[in-house]
Amino acid sequence: MALAYVLLSISSVIGSLMAVCRKYYQGKRGISLQANLLFAVIYSSVIALVTFVIYLAEGKYLTVDFYTVFLAFGMGMTMVISTVLGIVAAKYGSLAIFVMFSVLGSICVSSVFGVLYNNEGAQLSVYDYISYVLILGIVLISYLTADKKVTHKKKYFFICMLSFVSNGLGLPISSLITNYRPDLTTFNFLMLSSSISVLLLLIPTVLSILYFRKKTKGEALVMGETEQEPKSNAIKCYLFVVLYGVGSLLTNAISIECVKLIPIAIQSSLSFALTIIITSLFEYIFYKTKLTKYSLLQLILAVVCSILFSI
Repeated sequence: MALAYVLLSISSVIGSLMAVCRKYYQGKRGISLQANLLFAVIYSSVIALVTFVIYLAEGKYLTVDFYTVFLAFGMGMTMVISTVLGIVAAKYGSLAIFVMFSVLGSICVSSVFGVLYNNEGAQLSVYDYISYVLILGIVLISYLTADKKVTHKKKYFFICMLSFVSNGLGLPISSLITNYRPDLTTFNFLMLSSSISVLLLLIPTVLSILYFRKKTKGEALVMGETEQEPKSNAIKCYLFVVLYGVGSLLTNAISIECVKLIPIAIQSSLSFALTIIITSLFEYIFYKTKLTKYSLLQLILAVVCSILFSI
């Protein structure tokens, strides 16, 4: 049990650094379709390659069935969608608020999942109902304080809501595959998930880049879609994507392993507060981004939610 808490703390730090990597990439590459697809393909390929090497080192034959592939597909798409939304959100608003909604989605969906499947002996308590009310309050604050006349604020709110849903599916999928295939190792499952993601994204990524190169007469991907990108920036971008892939591999592996040790509702709740604090700190250090009073209120309410969910 103590090991699970240590791993969750490490995962929170890595997850916060990954958010910074996403924002750096977005600042250099923009949020065009080809830039997002390229990011997703490269980081998924890093995960697939590392886990494949681990699979070869294990020397075990891997068998799969339709349900295993289906869950791997779901995990892969959840990882990709959450990442792409994170890149887009970095342009429009605070990383801390985006991460807050992502993790709140994970907490909320995980608690409902635990009750519906009852595979962890979970039951909704009065604290859970209070938490749901607080989450609704957080959403209302975000919606009401967003300037409806400013397009990017409306987009940011919509992106946060999408992340709330998509990110919430990760832990339930991890729980399902752990119960269905206890013989399947964490890295084997991530190998399947990331490989499926790469196969699905490879063709649209190549086509979008070829179309872009033809449209710009063979020029490389550009910064902000207006100025030609220096080669040094391109190298840094690819390095950040590789680091993001390694970070994603570690955080997802930790999440799947911790599912075996503690209930997913408690897992997501305990890692929430630390993730928010570290992300806010990193965002201020690297980008000098300060939280507004409404953003700070949302974060405080979110931390209260995480505490109530863990009771």
